[in-house]
Amino acid sequence: MAYFANRPRERRHKNKPNFSNGGRIFYGANPYLYGRQVTDISVTQRTDENIEIISWVELPYYRQNPDKNYELEMIEPEIRKELLRPTTDPLGVELGA
Repeated sequence: MAYFANRPRERRHKNKPNFSNGGRIFYGANPYLYGRQVTDISVTQRTDENIEIISWVELPYYRQNPDKNYELEMIEPEIRKELLRPTTDPLGVELGA
């Protein structure tokens, strides 16, 4: 996906945005980008270990249930996530979550 980021003409022909409900967005084909709304995002660095830590809180994910008169039901609760990334490697290289 990084290849297509700076090539809009190729991106338009190859990938199309697909939107899903609940504030989640999928873009492209395999591999695809996945976006969602988050809060409390922060980036910290451990310079002695050359590690960058990105942490955020993902909002709860709700969906309308057609079997229950389209009432909202929680599919995933709010959750805090974290990503560790070596600062010496290119973007996209992950140590773990």
